[in-house]
Amino acid sequence: ARVAAGTLPPEAEIVSPVWHDVIDPSATPLLDVVGTAAAHRNANDFEYTVEWACGVDPLEADFALPGHELVSTAMSGTYVQDGLLAQLDTTTVAAECLFGGVALRRSDGDDCDESHANTLRLRVEDTLGNAAEARKNVFVHQDASLRPGFPIALGTSGESSAVLFDLDDDGDDEI
Repeated sequence: ARVAAGTLPPEAEIVSPVWHDVIDPSATPLLDVVGTAAAHRNANDFEYTVEWACGVDPLEADFALPGHELVSTAMSGTYVQDGLLAQLDTTTVAAECLFGGVALRRSDGDDCDESHANTLRLRVEDTLGNAAEARKNVFVHQDASLRPGFPIALGTSGESSAVLFDLDDDGDDEI
């Protein structure tokens, strides 16, 4: 057997909010964290924890700050499937992360501006010690310059697929 009995990890998935969603705290003071926490291979005996921290790649200690654990719940015999896992009070995030006009340094124009970034983390650990983790980055920011109805969620990304063409007439397409 390739996988030893009792070593398959539980399931951890955050389905909402979506990656890099911009959350306006005046419009969404409580952000629902929706997802899946389960340990089907261990009779659903597990504990799940939802936490948040400032930035796109926070340190472990950043999640341990007071108030950053949104929920920690032991489950026995049941699981959460695409359901409400926790709620984040977005009205306190900007002040705690010092977003008040402070922009993180960027070395060049291609760097990601993470001035309003937050990381949500779902951890699931079953009673056998197997663990799973899911993260999502969101931006908590109230932008007074946005027009009503914007930004528009396209439901997909905007980049195109690569185009293949035989540039050197050798019978093989290049990218």
